[in-house]
Amino acid sequence: MAVVSGADLQRRQRLKKLLVGLVFLALAAFAAMLVDYSFRQAQPPQYRFRLPPLAVDQPVILTQDNFMLVVARYSPVTLQDLAPKGRESGVPASFSGEQPVVDGQGYFVARAYGTHIGCPLEIEAGGFRESCSDARYDRLGRALEPTKYADLEKIDYYFSRNKSLLYTE
Repeated sequence: MAVVSGADLQRRQRLKKLLVGLVFLALAAFAAMLVDYSFRQAQPPQYRFRLPPLAVDQPVILTQDNFMLVVARYSPVTLQDLAPKGRESGVPASFSGEQPVVDGQGYFVARAYGTHIGCPLEIEAGGFRESCSDARYDRLGRALEPTKYADLEKIDYYFSRNKSLLYTE
């Protein structure tokens, strides 16, 4: 049998304490990483779109990662022409008077995905259409067949001071 000296025993105890300390430190770092990850997942990502010069009454589709928006700036004359005509009862709450479709400066922003299958939108003369179904929307994102399709989803957004950037979550 091997005899363990006092110096070897002290070295083993110090090594054991060091190993326990390193394991504790690794577990604490792992726990901190999990907490940080869970909080990052709780916050929705913020998207920033660089706006091209918007021609009045000419919508554009902006893309970032897998997120698409349709953005337009409409003139007062166009907005007058697009005013609901007898369709108020078919307009969902997202397009009601408490959340206007167009802001005070005539900007319209909505998700650029149709509501039927979620296909990307395409711009056409009278508004928008889904690329993989027969769903069509007017220039304010209202379904042309409201009994069959829902209106486009309006989102919260804000512009930079000079209107060159659009931010949304």
